[in-house]
Amino acid sequence: MAKNIIVLDVEGMSGKRPYDVGYIIADFKGNVYEERSFACMPCIWENLATSMKTALETVKEMTHRNIREILESPQKYNWSTIEQIRESFIADVMKYHVSEIWAYNCSFDKGMMSRLFDDDTLAKVNCEWLDIWSAIVLTKCCTKKYVKFCRENDFLTEKGNCKTSAEVVYAYLTKNIDFSEEHTGLSDCKIEYEILLYAKQSKKKLDGTIANPWKLVKNFCEERGL
Repeated sequence: MAKNIIVLDVEGMSGKRPYDVGYIIADFKGNVYEERSFACMPCIWENLATSMKTALETVKEMTHRNIREILESPQKYNWSTIEQIRESFIADVMKYHVSEIWAYNCSFDKGMMSRLFDDDTLAKVNCEWLDIWSAIVLTKCCTKKYVKFCRENDFLTEKGNCKTSAEVVYAYLTKNIDFSEEHTGLSDCKIEYEILLYAKQSKKKLDGTIANPWKLVKNFCEERGL
């Protein structure tokens, strides 16, 4: 019997509750059993500044660009209360016997979900949180081929390190340098699930330990004089 997992992605500013939560229930063979997407209006306003002037400037600048998209096309989103999100999340974990939750930059998503529920929900479901970012960097990005890709396409930080965001890594894996994430919870977690499958299909050990994966590529370059 294949192990069922959740791949989760949230949108929200650091220190706030997420206003967009998306996740899928799937296995490591490419089978997706459920897709969930939730938008939460109180958390949208929380992510915007407290003053109306600053809030309008934030929307205009699209700090989190899908806030504007959600407010302009609210009929496209599954509006839910925090309690409804919590009930669905717990029910899905139990129904599919999920023991692992995977996310790209896992510590961020886990912290956001903990802030959203503001109780012991995460302890109640008792799932292990694992990092897709670490898994893919260890299997696909600590390579001369990836470093060459980043340098040839200017996917570099201000300090000259290779970028390892989900957007850049997916562009590398799919050979689509023009790829751009939608930055909505459900659409992004679908991309991250594909990234996880690439890591799983490699011949290297799948390690989702939460770390600082970008440093692994930096160290790889320094050790080899790249």
